[in-house]
Amino acid sequence: MSVINQMLKDLDKRQNSNPQSMSPLVEDSGKSARAYILMALVLIALAISAWLALRYFKNIEVGSDVEVVAEAAQKANPLAVSSETEQLQAVAEAIDVELAEPISQAATPQALVSVDANSAEQSGLESDSNKQVAEPTAAIVVTAPKVEPTVAVETTSQVLAEPETKQAPNNKSVEAKAKEPKKTELAMAKQPSAEAKDKPQAEQESALEIKPLKLTREQQVALYTRRGFQALDKNLPDEARKEFQKALQLDHQAHEVREQLAALMFGRGELRSAVSLLEEGLQLSPMRGSFRVMLARIFVQQDNLVQAIYYLESAEPSIIGNVDYYAMLAGLAQRLDKQELALTSYQKLVKHEPSRARWWLGYAIANDKLGSYQEALAAYQQAELMGQLSSNSRDFVVNRIRQLEQ
Repeated sequence: MSVINQMLKDLDKRQNSNPQSMSPLVEDSGKSARAYILMALVLIALAISAWLALRYFKNIEVGSDVEVVAEAAQKANPLAVSSETEQLQAVAEAIDVELAEPISQAATPQALVSVDANSAEQSGLESDSNKQVAEPTAAIVVTAPKVEPTVAVETTSQVLAEPETKQAPNNKSVEAKAKEPKKTELAMAKQPSAEAKDKPQAEQESALEIKPLKLTREQQVALYTRRGFQALDKNLPDEARKEFQKALQLDHQAHEVREQLAALMFGRGELRSAVSLLEEGLQLSPMRGSFRVMLARIFVQQDNLVQAIYYLESAEPSIIGNVDYYAMLAGLAQRLDKQELALTSYQKLVKHEPSRARWWLGYAIANDKLGSYQEALAAYQQAELMGQLSSNSRDFVVNRIRQLEQ
């Protein structure tokens, strides 16, 4: 029993001693892990610092190399550097002048040299289209060849050629930074330089070519006619007369222009000129009723009814569009006691416009004078039913109906 008890005691001692012996091991393992982490962080920081240091020293070396190369180039060829800067300045000034010259084109004739051909032709065409409406006989077309300033071209080509030959791999960044502000100007001047080299010196001189732009006869007639009516709207009869005469000289078939011109002549008391102008129109267009109506009105105002009705009864145009023609013919026929002519004229009017009481009244009077009392009575009644008559005409119709009904 003592042996067993002794063994149990030993086991208890060992169990009590094991936790105490293990705790230092656990603590040592935790400390070692922290140490490893700290060492790793330190190594990473050292690596980053070394990389940044290497990059910094490389940049310093490159900058020093560039400065050394630039100083060496300046010492070796100071005139070339100054000439290059002067050329760049000359190119910039030439380009500025070239861009500013179109503003003062009207001031100096030599400014046409710096105008681009496409823009010059386009502006010329626009001015021609505006000039066609205003003055067809004085319209011009202005053209200019494609010419650029020779000084600006030469300096630009030299500046463009020198960077291509002298460019070195070590100073690419420096030259690129120096040329960025003038990149646009050099690109604008590059294209004209190639064109100017191919063109001879004779073509580089400014040229002004004036070509008369001729309108067709129809366009000129339309232009003069429009101007004439515009002058009438502005109450300028003399101007209108001039424009109508121009149009009629170009086109004798311009009947409306002839009528307007004859009316202006009649208004100024030029009766013979107006009559001869209208008679000339009748020879060209015998069935045009407006010419005959105007001639008849001219002679009616002169109290020459026989000559007035002569122009109307010598033709029979269509009633469509010539209602005034037949109305005037019927009225003159009744005044001259030509009842048969009046009857035929009123018959056409009644058939064309049966809703006009005036036509029915004239038709009734013509039948009444010719002895056709039944036709006259029916026409009087029709005119009375429409109620479009004046008080005097209505009283006459009512009295005549009573007489014919008895």
